[in-house]
Amino acid sequence: MGKILVQVWGGLGNQMFVYAAGRALALRTNSTLILDHETGFKSDLYKRSFELSKFRINIISANKIQTFNYRGGSFIRLLSNKIKRHIPFLNIKIFQENNFEFNDKLISNPNTNCYIKGYWQSEKYFKDFSNIIKQDFSIKTEMPDSVLKEASEIMALGERAIAIGVRRYQEVTKFINVKLTEKEYYLKAMGLIAQKIENPVFICFTQDPTWVKENLCGKFNIQFAKSKDQNNGAIEDLYLMKLCKHFIISNSTFYWWGAWLADNKSKIVIAPNNWLNKYTPNPDWVIID
Repeated sequence: MGKILVQVWGGLGNQMFVYAAGRALALRTNSTLILDHETGFKSDLYKRSFELSKFRINIISANKIQTFNYRGGSFIRLLSNKIKRHIPFLNIKIFQENNFEFNDKLISNPNTNCYIKGYWQSEKYFKDFSNIIKQDFSIKTEMPDSVLKEASEIMALGERAIAIGVRRYQEVTKFINVKLTEKEYYLKAMGLIAQKIENPVFICFTQDPTWVKENLCGKFNIQFAKSKDQNNGAIEDLYLMKLCKHFIISNSTFYWWGAWLADNKSKIVIAPNNWLNKYTPNPDWVIID
């Protein structure tokens, strides 16, 4: 049986994309999925950590040899990246994503032994196993009473519960590829929802409520998801987002997953067109400027 090694990194949304691509590749090739959940976080600028253990997934962790976590391993890693082979496991190819561009080879020409590195931000990488991915992303973390209270309030709204995910990247000090989603997009999206859903209530998930209050509040009924502690905040907000019926998201992988995992078969998902990977938004979503 082959081995699919996956380097996990980034925030929760990116970790989920990386896992989903690797999981589907392992299923496609009848291989064992092994997660390298150390390397990608050693020098993380935002001090993020591995969060996939909060889901009901079977985690097989990479060993020290597989993660180059040994004396002289940094040099061996550089050499391995250069020859695209995982020394000393020369049968394992290193397969790296290129600037967020969609790479069909991960699907059409899968390798039974490889170490994949990238973000893999598209449903195309795992659509053939989407039901299994959704099962894997069942949340096992127990929700506190405060979150359960929020959940009951969202469910009581029924069809009127609209999640709006506003990401302003305020933590980013130097913009390289990130493109901000501006207020015109959100206002237009809320207007479109208001034409289809009577008396909508927009449940706002954001780390920058001040910006939302200054730019989006006034015309529409916007309520804010309560702030959470850093340890479980992301998984708790994901739990709440999934309960909403319709979605307006920014170019954030975290909000992408909230919309994708929601069970409502008739859900409306509105997304912007400023993603780094043009295949990140799903074709059945409403894409606007």
